[in-house]
Amino acid sequence: MLIPVVYPPPDNSPARTFTSPDAPEPPPPGPPGPPEAGPPTEGDVPRMLYLARVLGLCAFPVGVVVAGVIVLLKLDQARETLLSLEVGSVQTALLVFAFALWLMLSWYTSRLLLDRRFKPDTLGECTHPRFAEQLRRWLPRGLVLGGGLPIAAFFLMQSRERLIGVGLLLVTAGLYLFVCKRRQWLLKLGDASWLARVLCLDVRRDAIAAMAREDRMSTPSRTLVIVVLLLQWALFGALLAWPEATARAFGSPALVLLAMGSWTVFGGILLTYAAKALIRIPLTVLPLLLFLAFSSCNDNHRVADPERSAPSPIAPRQPTDAWLQTWLRTVGADGKRPLVLVAVTGGASRAAYWGSSGLARLQALGEEQGVNFADSVFAISGTSGGALGAATFVAALDARRQAADAATCTPWNLVRDFTGRDHLATPVGYMLYPDLAQ
Repeated sequence: MLIPVVYPPPDNSPARTFTSPDAPEPPPPGPPGPPEAGPPTEGDVPRMLYLARVLGLCAFPVGVVVAGVIVLLKLDQARETLLSLEVGSVQTALLVFAFALWLMLSWYTSRLLLDRRFKPDTLGECTHPRFAEQLRRWLPRGLVLGGGLPIAAFFLMQSRERLIGVGLLLVTAGLYLFVCKRRQWLLKLGDASWLARVLCLDVRRDAIAAMAREDRMSTPSRTLVIVVLLLQWALFGALLAWPEATARAFGSPALVLLAMGSWTVFGGILLTYAAKALIRIPLTVLPLLLFLAFSSCNDNHRVADPERSAPSPIAPRQPTDAWLQTWLRTVGADGKRPLVLVAVTGGASRAAYWGSSGLARLQALGEEQGVNFADSVFAISGTSGGALGAATFVAALDARRQAADAATCTPWNLVRDFTGRDHLATPVGYMLYPDLAQ
């Protein structure tokens, strides 16, 4: 008879058991049980490094919002375009729409980027999970307030455009309420609701409730991104086909906001989200590299050669002294005609309007007293929009000389009709879309 003997295992090796040959075979081992839950793993990314990674991932939505506020409120020409809006006009309504779309796209793009678990995960696990959760929650919401409140406050501080500021403030508050409460509203939807079916809540409800990062973009998000890109490319095509009509219909402020919204989606989704998901490398710096590589060879703004475009050969100009002596000889017998030098400062469309209107008004006041103001003007100097206003005044004088009815074709009517139009919207629209793409 053999007696089973169990020897103590050396070190940590399993015990060896010797049994009798006549002993029954032991039963087969059962299925392994669930692994014991260990302590939660802590991240290894410090808070400041995690913040830097988040800002790098959301470079386009964050950068476009910051740049948009600085450009619209710090650039003199941009502020003048905002102040040129009329309360209740079509351009003002389009500005409110573009403003809301810009804020919505900034929030939505940053939320999509932070909700995606890219492979490899460039964010990592923060050493303070609550900090990471709050950053993912509040950064997209902060873009709504950071972009909306400064522009709304600018209009609220004006006297004539205060109602526009009230409208923009209401839009900002409504969007902020929506982005803060949307999760609660979505979770209250029943599975039979048509909105729940459209948003595919049956498979995403738990992830939405836990703010979990997902491994793919949902179908509703893909559809929304495609629709926005198609609308932006439609505006791009309209500016190419009908630049003046399209740009003047929207106005410069709305075009700027629509362009910033398109940059947010194009850069945040196509160059960052899609690139990281497909090739695992973000293409955030690609536009800057292309700009540096091709900016020196893609100028499409050709200036006409005056020698070739003139209907007849241009005679050599006399020196300034000779012009002055010629002008003084035509003063008249009494010699009382003054010599007037005009300098018109720059300042975009406003300078063009006020420069031409001021000169035309002086001409009209002089004619009421039997004096021709233009005959006393020796030279006009202008810069930027002021040069356009000065040229408009000179062209209006020439148009009246050739008009059949000089009484109605006055410089005052001509310059107000021409410089009163939105001449800035067309170059702004061309600069923000075709020129920038080129």
